[in-house]
Amino acid sequence: MQSARSHSLSKRHSGLTLLRILLVQSLTGLCLMAQPLPEGWWQQSSAESVLSKAEAITHNLSYFHGSKGHLLDDQDASIEFFQRKLPSGTVETKYVFHEGRVLFSDYKLESGRYFSEYGRIIKCTFEDDQKEPSLAATLDHPYDYKMMKPEIVGTNDCLVVARIATPQFLEMLTTNYYPGYTPGDKGLLGDLMQFIRSETDIYIRKSDGVVNGEVKKNKSGEVLIDRLYAVIHVNKPIPDAEFVLPKAPMETATNSVQFLNMSSEAMHAYNSP
Repeated sequence: MQSARSHSLSKRHSGLTLLRILLVQSLTGLCLMAQPLPEGWWQQSSAESVLSKAEAITHNLSYFHGSKGHLLDDQDASIEFFQRKLPSGTVETKYVFHEGRVLFSDYKLESGRYFSEYGRIIKCTFEDDQKEPSLAATLDHPYDYKMMKPEIVGTNDCLVVARIATPQFLEMLTTNYYPGYTPGDKGLLGDLMQFIRSETDIYIRKSDGVVNGEVKKNKSGEVLIDRLYAVIHVNKPIPDAEFVLPKAPMETATNSVQFLNMSSEAMHAYNSP
């Protein structure tokens, strides 16, 4: 019989699976050298322009590696992120979540998008994580921006820029992610509005403008996704092996519902006696 902790991990990871597909937007692409910036370079600029400059700087890095252990809600959990730019110009990434026996990896490679979990690999031929930027491009004003209180993350002195979905854009996101939703709807996961990302806080290192992570929140201010790295390495070569898929059975999902079913089946098979 499944232990209480195992049941808790299974339930929690099942929720993470849904959030990855419907709500997770990866960090901006990374690739050349990050240069020191003048002191106070972010002053006399709007929050939106500061973020735009930081994203441009980060996009021109050759390599980025970020990690964080001892997550706030679980001292046993850790996250790690790798990104590199190939000579072809393709940006490849790998995101790893590790908690006890649970090891989940999200790969975006030249050959496609893959999720590795519970001893299986799922290749995804759809791009739900690109839905938000695609929808944002249809509006003149999808976001508001504001500077938050600076924070020290690990040894990194960071600016924090909040990117906040406008009411019109929030309504559009809700309609597209959950067709037929009405306020107060309760499903298997509760009120679906708790899973709609309303705000993304982007952390930017003051010294060179490199983005070293982001925290995504719902309309109530609850954290949905925490991809903020306490330790980052910029332009330090990453071994090719980090971007090689593990040897495991592979399935292909053509839509998010199919992916969630495959992920759930893999989780239950993994946790079965």
